[in-house]
Amino acid sequence: MNKWIAINGSPRKGKNTDTFLENFRSLISCTGDSVNEYKLSELHLNPCKGCYLCQKEKTCLHNDDFQKIIMAIKASKNIILVSPTYNYNVTSEMKIFLDRLFCEFTFKDSKYYSNLDIGINAIIVGICAGKTNESMGLTIDAMKRPLLDHGIKIVDEIEYFDTKNNPVFKNANLSQLMESIKLR
Repeated sequence: MNKWIAINGSPRKGKNTDTFLENFRSLISCTGDSVNEYKLSELHLNPCKGCYLCQKEKTCLHNDDFQKIIMAIKASKNIILVSPTYNYNVTSEMKIFLDRLFCEFTFKDSKYYSNLDIGINAIIVGICAGKTNESMGLTIDAMKRPLLDHGIKIVDEIEYFDTKNNPVFKNANLSQLMESIKLR
């Protein structure tokens, strides 16, 4: 049995991102796998201060819920990051999480090496009220690039558009979308 870690970047409860993840959880349970979700807005996560203490002392200045998420990711090896688009980008909660991934690098011999480069697979999902790639903006890339820097393999990217007219909970084709997700 494989365990998935879901990183939910939405500050809203019971809306499109939550509904997407509920359906993802159902898909995963059909394979015998499980999903442990971290809703970032309900956790205590401090923003990165850029102090570089993590590089000097091998520990982060902040004593918050971030380390709990990282330990779960390392143990599971499968993650899904989901964020609605806010002003052409990820939510502030997701941005804090992505920024804090910096402390998972080690600087040695004038290069950065990832402490996460251990065979982790990821699915990235952007959920957008707009109807075009332009309206999605940087949402997918903002999640994708830090993961790639850490050697995490992106196995699927999903862009869900037009939540104003086609919210996730009303989407008749959602099961078809779920079946198309590449799990590995």
